[in-house]
Amino acid sequence: MRLKISIFGFYSSTEHLIKACLDLKYELQIFNNESQWFNTLASSYPKIHSLISFESIHDSLILDELESFQPDYIFVSSFNKKIPANICNKAFVAAINFHPSLLPKFRGPDPYFWVIKNGEKTTGISAHIITQEWDAGDIIYQ
Repeated sequence: MRLKISIFGFYSSTEHLIKACLDLKYELQIFNNESQWFNTLASSYPKIHSLISFESIHDSLILDELESFQPDYIFVSSFNKKIPANICNKAFVAAINFHPSLLPKFRGPDPYFWVIKNGEKTTGISAHIITQEWDAGDIIYQ
C-alpha cells in the first residue's frame, strides 16, 4: 500500500517536497489558497491525486477532502497559515512541518531574514511535529 501524503505549501520549496514524494511513489493531495500555482503543478506533476484550493484555513472543504483522502501524514512547507489541530488530527501517523531554520532558533515566519540579520554562519531545515505553538513541536530531523 502506498503512503498518502497531504501537503500544505507554496511554490518552489514545496515543489521540491512534492517531487521527492512523487519519486517515492507516494499518493499526494495538495492544498493551497493561491490557485494560480495549481496550473503549474497540474502540468508539471500529472500524478498528483488532487489539488484543492481554499479561501480560508477554516474552510470545511479542507476537512471534507482530508476525511475522504485519509492521509498517513500531513506535511507543511512554506505555508503562511497556522494549521489548526482539527486538521493536524486528520493525519493517521503525524502532521510534520518543514521549517527553514535550525530550530529552536528563528521560529515563525521569515527565518531567512533573521539568519542574515544575525550573521549566522550556518543554517538548515528542521522537520518537527506540528503543535499549536509556532514551530515548537518535537524535532524529528535537522
